[in-house]
Amino acid sequence: MDRRSRIAASVLALVAAVSIWLSLGTLAIAGGDTSRIAALPSLTVLLALCGAAVVVAQLARLRLEHAWPLAVSLLIWLPYLPGVVPSVFLIWQGPLEVAVWLAVVVGMVAGRPAAAVPRALGSPALAPLAAAAIVLITSLAVFSQVRGVIPGGDEPHYLAATQSLLQDADLRIENNYAAGDYLDYFPGRLEPHFLKRSMGGEIYSIHAPGVSAVVLPAFAVAGYVGAVFTIALIAALSAMVTWRVAFRLSSSAAGAWAGTAAVFLTAPYFFHTFTIYPEVIGGFCVLCGVWLLLEVADGREPSTRRLLAVGAALALLPWLHTRLAVIAGVLGVILVIRLAGRPRAMGRIAALLAVPVVAGAGWLAFFYLIWGSPNPAAPYGPDTSTSASYVLRGLVGLLVDQQFGLLITAPVLVVAVAGSVLMFRQQPRLTFELAMIVIPYAITVASYAMWWAGSAAPARFLVSVLPLAALPIAVFWKAHRSTGVAILLVISVALILPRALVEGGRLIVNSRGTTDGTLMWLSSIIDLPLGLPSVHRDGGTVAIRDAALWLALLATAVLPAAFRGWPQKTYDIWGQPPVAWTVSALAFAIATTTAVGVVGAFHGAVMTTPDRSRLAAVGAYRPWLHETLVDLQTRRSLAADEFLAAMSIDMVTPAVRLNRVPAGDYEVRVTTPPASPVPLAMFIGRNDPPIEAPLLDDLRDGRAPFLLRLPVAVQTLNLTARGDVGAGQPQLTLRPVRPAVPAVEGNALRAARYGHARVFVFDDWAYLEPDGFWTRANGSTTVVIDTNDATRLAGLPISITAGAVPTTIRLSTGGWERSVSLEPGAKQDVVLPPADANTWTVRVRSGAGFRPFEREPGNRDVRELAAWIAIQ
Repeated sequence: MDRRSRIAASVLALVAAVSIWLSLGTLAIAGGDTSRIAALPSLTVLLALCGAAVVVAQLARLRLEHAWPLAVSLLIWLPYLPGVVPSVFLIWQGPLEVAVWLAVVVGMVAGRPAAAVPRALGSPALAPLAAAAIVLITSLAVFSQVRGVIPGGDEPHYLAATQSLLQDADLRIENNYAAGDYLDYFPGRLEPHFLKRSMGGEIYSIHAPGVSAVVLPAFAVAGYVGAVFTIALIAALSAMVTWRVAFRLSSSAAGAWAGTAAVFLTAPYFFHTFTIYPEVIGGFCVLCGVWLLLEVADGREPSTRRLLAVGAALALLPWLHTRLAVIAGVLGVILVIRLAGRPRAMGRIAALLAVPVVAGAGWLAFFYLIWGSPNPAAPYGPDTSTSASYVLRGLVGLLVDQQFGLLITAPVLVVAVAGSVLMFRQQPRLTFELAMIVIPYAITVASYAMWWAGSAAPARFLVSVLPLAALPIAVFWKAHRSTGVAILLVISVALILPRALVEGGRLIVNSRGTTDGTLMWLSSIIDLPLGLPSVHRDGGTVAIRDAALWLALLATAVLPAAFRGWPQKTYDIWGQPPVAWTVSALAFAIATTTAVGVVGAFHGAVMTTPDRSRLAAVGAYRPWLHETLVDLQTRRSLAADEFLAAMSIDMVTPAVRLNRVPAGDYEVRVTTPPASPVPLAMFIGRNDPPIEAPLLDDLRDGRAPFLLRLPVAVQTLNLTARGDVGAGQPQLTLRPVRPAVPAVEGNALRAARYGHARVFVFDDWAYLEPDGFWTRANGSTTVVIDTNDATRLAGLPISITAGAVPTTIRLSTGGWERSVSLEPGAKQDVVLPPADANTWTVRVRSGAGFRPFEREPGNRDVRELAAWIAIQ
């Protein structure tokens, strides 16, 4: 029996080896819906992987009962099956392959004995500290990677009020905006956020001052980073309190960890742990109140100090945002009712309400003294942008919208609903009280016309009550620990990875639109957003239908996890053997595949995205690795030229935009060009000047093709006819002819041509202009300069001119480095050394700079400029 088990484990290892071989390849739609062309490593590589897999399995003495998770990798085979396959099979190609391997790894690791878990994680004394440390460290680590996209939205406006308090000891912010105080942490121009001036005609921010006051001490010491650290620290403390409260309610350390992770390590809460908004602070205040509620519910006598502290937390809520007054009022009433039946009730109630009464009176006086009315809506003027008619749409969006919905971005939170039912059976009064905290508040924020909170991470308005979801999840985990819940938790945690790691965090924040950027990135071959609910795209009714279908199919995936007949020989972390994990993971994969296909079919659109798939395939294609090129539809081998020809993209002018175009050389041709000479502008970004502009007539068949060379991948490539193309709408063809390894990882955001040279930039630390570019002061950036062979061999001459203040510019490329110190307006010529290729990758480090608006009256340019660089 042991020999059979090891042989079966070796077979599964072979399955995983083939899956690895497929993961090393790439795939594109060649024609129709699912006619596919694959580029795979050689068969020699496949044989080597298979041999290595068997050897490792034998050396590790791998047995079948522990090897089952390897079978999950069969999902990677689906897109590569020959012949005609359902289009939804293709979702398992591309970045989602990482999710498959994550399921394999977690399943293998979770098959270890439960004793392998560190004891500290189960200790009621140490586990809360571990939870706080995990949240704090991961929050600050991700913050350090996404500095290019934050602060954004309303964040700088909260900090502007902080600066007003620090510098002027008031909240009149007009002078702070006029002086550009916010430029210390935000690079663009901002105008004050207000809708109604004060009684004295002054401008006060429409944003409540509570957040500004809370982050003030750390901001005074460390500026913006100090403010972020404050929010991250409060989030960590919230995780610690949440773990304790969840453990007290469930009496399960594993349940407390499941609940805490489901909230603090998933997208809706996690991406607010380093942003300057009221939600995380408000959530901590709510947790303080709920902690007291549990103590009173358990029959414990709260101290006066505890009552005063909780009262202060509740009193802070309205000062953070007016909508949080709903929570403060409801939670305060619940606590008063609980205390009313206890000994010395009046004294305890007085201690609880002492601070809120004073703070509440001050809060109403704040509005009266500034805007002439105690109404908290006074700063908004006549239009508060709220209505009961928005509630249903808002609730649907906050729950299931693909961009901003709680359950789409963190599906494990659906377990909170099931856990609440279980809690109600055990503690009906407490469950009802917690529901009364959440439901009125959710209805309040759903009544906003902008329920999605503008440019923000998912479900921002619900973050303040989100930690309460950890309680029913912990209770459910203890009662029904299953691989189904574990898989939902792993999926939810994994969904933060692309948002945090891809393109410098640009996927974290969504704005009102019809598709989620993360879903677009997860699949370049399938229109994945089409298969999920979208309130902005389809409205609330259709989104409910789509969400109901998803819920029904995922519910069927839970059935294998609920099966109690698994063999009990294996003891593992989940309490069930690896075979249960494997079957449950495959069941969830089947449910997901089916849901995407059915919802997409309801919308009546083609699911495949041929052009995007071809661009992704060209970017992944490496001739030295991908020697096996095959048409999966006809089962025919292809030559490299045939493969690249199949990657051609046909487009119709006058304007075309392609996203994420990989590095390489591309032929551009046109059919039926216009009669008059019309240039085809090729530019990177939105409004930059073209890097190439050939005449459409010169691109027609029969003439030498125009070669577009991209030394780096570009975020967007725009092809726009600058003139009248007539009624014919000429068709363009972009054909890759020579894939290239990019000179720099990442996508160029902008580019400009300066004579024979082209400059590509990747961030906001270089400002391209028609004759050259400015470098941003006190920072560094990387630019790629592309030129011709003659210049490459001779070296590239450039000039550096200082701005209005003395500065130092350091240039480096390869092993060459040069430092130039300049007085105001001084110019220095520098020659970059000859390059081995046609490009220079130049690191530019800039010293001090100036802001034009500070030097020239009437100038509105707030950029901090160090030096001007021109190509000669």
